[in-house]
Amino acid sequence: MNILTLDLVKEAVRVSGTAQDAFLTALADAAEDWVERTCGIALVQAAQTEDLDGGGVGLWPRRGPVASVTSVTDNVTGVAEASTAYALRNDRVVRTAGSRWGEGYGRWCVVHSGGYATGAVPAGLIQVCLQLVARAFDATAGEGSAGAGGWSGNFGTLAGSDILTLLAPYRRGPRV
Repeated sequence: MNILTLDLVKEAVRVSGTAQDAFLTALADAAEDWVERTCGIALVQAAQTEDLDGGGVGLWPRRGPVASVTSVTDNVTGVAEASTAYALRNDRVVRTAGSRWGEGYGRWCVVHSGGYATGAVPAGLIQVCLQLVARAFDATAGEGSAGAGGWSGNFGTLAGSDILTLLAPYRRGPRV
């Protein structure tokens, strides 16, 4: 678990003992993973290295929110861009001169710090993770023997439109 604590999860599912701690931890991990993949975010800030497609006015790191950019290197030529040649704007890396990035799939290697800083994860994301854990726990009638390994893929079925609506403001990607 990255953003959820076991105490918070146990409170959400109304469990007080320790017999199901491992199962609840696995469900929480799977819920956080599903939210990250669904929204294109990282719930915990960490260094990220990504090969991104060129050809547009911005490079869009897949795991954000993007806090800072350490380097941008052209994978074709091996040449690193000068730090003054690019800037971070609205979660994308743009050229300060306003020109487009050279074209190519995975052409640009971007090293950045992506994800939410400690204590800065929006309450809405924490609530969604807790709701997903509670739904999965209810779906198994609290039986840890059902296993949590496959839950990451099953949260899409449990989520429903209410969860997807709550996640909408946190989804990342190119915006027009």
